[in-house]
Amino acid sequence: VPVHGMLTIRSSSSLILGVSLTNAIGQELLRQPAVDADLAVLDLSGLDAGYYLLIVTLQNGRIVERKILKY
Repeated sequence: VPVHGMLTIRSSSSLILGVSLTNAIGQELLRQPAVDADLAVLDLSGLDAGYYLLIVTLQNGRIVERKILKY
């Protein structure tokens, strides 16, 4: 998923419990715990261009991972 500044995460199946973003070597750069909503927004404008891993934890126990390309 390419992104430049703000990243909006929406879940239609379950509430979002937390969101984190790691770099290519697994260092956690951003964390937004206990969102408890169907929508979360991360500001990626302060990060360098590159690939990141977005990890979304849902209330139904599911963990969703997506590759993010910050440009």
